[in-house]
Amino acid sequence: MYLRSGGTRNAGSRYLSSGLQANALQTNALPPFKGSESMAYLRVGLSDPSRSGLWAQLIASTIRAGESRATTSQSGTSAVPAVTDSVDTTRVRSQYVATVGANVGSLRLSATGRFRSIEQKLDIAPSVRAEYDAGWFGVGVHGEKGVDSTLRTDVQFRLTPTDWFHVGGAASRQDATSAAERALTTVRAEAALQWRGRWLGGGWLSRSQSLVSPPVELDSDLRSVRTPAATAITLSLRAPLFSGWSADVDAINWDAPAAYRPQTQTRSSLRFESSFLGSFPRGNFHLLVAGFHEYRSTTFVPKGADPTGQSTPAAGSFSSQLEIRIGTATISWQARNLFGTVFETYPGYVMPRITNIYGVRWEFWN
Repeated sequence: MYLRSGGTRNAGSRYLSSGLQANALQTNALPPFKGSESMAYLRVGLSDPSRSGLWAQLIASTIRAGESRATTSQSGTSAVPAVTDSVDTTRVRSQYVATVGANVGSLRLSATGRFRSIEQKLDIAPSVRAEYDAGWFGVGVHGEKGVDSTLRTDVQFRLTPTDWFHVGGAASRQDATSAAERALTTVRAEAALQWRGRWLGGGWLSRSQSLVSPPVELDSDLRSVRTPAATAITLSLRAPLFSGWSADVDAINWDAPAAYRPQTQTRSSLRFESSFLGSFPRGNFHLLVAGFHEYRSTTFVPKGADPTGQSTPAAGSFSSQLEIRIGTATISWQARNLFGTVFETYPGYVMPRITNIYGVRWEFWN
């Protein structure tokens, strides 16, 4: 398989809206970019990993990222020049993953070797996995030693004693990379109840103190910042309503905001979906109409030694989706930020107003 994508971006200004930030306009703060990315992989397998017995597979892949010398396209009329790269840049990374496994009844075992070629150096990351699935109960364990010799372990379980009550949980740990660092641990527990086809779920999430890397492509002065330990409550709702209508809600609320992490985030959707089988019994027509709302509270970003020195106001935006399938062709249209709300996800960078994405997907065979 081979995939290739390219992109071109003009220079972007910062603090365009004085109503959101009391900072002076920074013209061409985000430099222009022109580049492409391509990925290719080949997979060879022996036996079926979903069936009983021994199985094996090998995946060879490569990824190439190329950046051309950026154009001098600038935003606004300011005489401040846009920062551009002085040379063309190309990076290629290769990876080879070999896995062998065995399935015996409800038990699944596997061992993997991940080989990466980085800067003409071959690194190996071995991992093992064990899973047990008894239908109403399941548990899995995974461990991996990364190329930086960091040990990562994960444990998860699932309990479904009835069709209307599910419980699950997971815990992960990543060893410290140096004596000055602490191990990163994350624990999650969830439960869900079903009533008349509607699922209501809630959960608890805990994350230890961690070192967070900054988005240096937006601000090169940023440095990694340590965020304190935190806990959060999650809520989810999957609710079929009537005659093809349904609603979904996902929300998370942390006990306190932290750098790069808003305290509250929600995503809600209301959709209608039907194939109108009474009028099209062969199933060659399908309609999907959906509306989405996304909200995030104030987001804090470091400034100098202050981990919350910058911030973006709380904001919400609406989007819509329309898909019409006729036979094997699907016409799609998305309108993001439908009402043109002025908001930021990072201080000083106003998100686009209404964005339309449309196209056709067509599946055919001989």
